[in-house]
Amino acid sequence: MTTDQNAVLVSNLEKQKALYTKMLDVSCRQLTLMQSTRGDIDVESLNNMLAERQNLMERIDCLKQALPARSVASELDRMKALFKEILNIMREIDQHDQASREIVQGELVVIKDCLKKARTNRKANSAYVGYQTQFEGNFFDQRK
Repeated sequence: MTTDQNAVLVSNLEKQKALYTKMLDVSCRQLTLMQSTRGDIDVESLNNMLAERQNLMERIDCLKQALPARSVASELDRMKALFKEILNIMREIDQHDQASREIVQGELVVIKDCLKKARTNRKANSAYVGYQTQFEGNFFDQRK
């Protein structure tokens, strides 16, 4: 592999690192949104953030496919450092995602409890709504 190819590889890794850093920023904003809106999540903002993350992941995948298979030892140290930085960013993104998932799971439990109470109340109401008292007398035909 030539020095030019190594430069391309290092440039590719730096672009990946920049995209991962943007993804970390999006995951920070997502976690902040989830923490600040307990019980009333802004779904539109959340969907926009998820779409932005998906776009970043697709761009990263394209860069990964363009990576050459081998490199020269002269750039190896720089590449190792970039891989380490990318790995640290990915770990931080994973921590934010885990915290967001826990918040969503907590909200899901609350919503399930509310639905259960609503179903119970609906059953109780329907039991009384269907019952009518009759104030008129019944007539039985005795001529059969």
